[in-house]
Amino acid sequence: MLSIGGAGITDPQQATLPKPEDLEALDASPVRTLDKNAEERMIARIDEAKENADTLGGVIEVVVYGVPAGVGTYVESDRRLDAALASAVMGIQAVQGRGDR
Repeated sequence: MLSIGGAGITDPQQATLPKPEDLEALDASPVRTLDKNAEERMIARIDEAKENADTLGGVIEVVVYGVPAGVGTYVESDRRLDAALASAVMGIQAVQGRGDR
């Protein structure tokens, strides 16, 4: 998780990408981030939204390891891996795609 409600990792370009061995630490974080300062800011924003009976958006980044070379295709859109992943994520009711972030 990069941010929730605008609170979170201040510079995503400088953030450390999680590695497979970080899975336990990610699972221990209620907002699935390795940055403890960002975690505190996100939780505070969630608590604030709860008090105001409001909702929040967020920015996630998906990192995948161990995908074999050649999975999917670059030619046929219905067989592209990025299209299949996007379809699965966008099928979640609360998820919206925005290009302005």
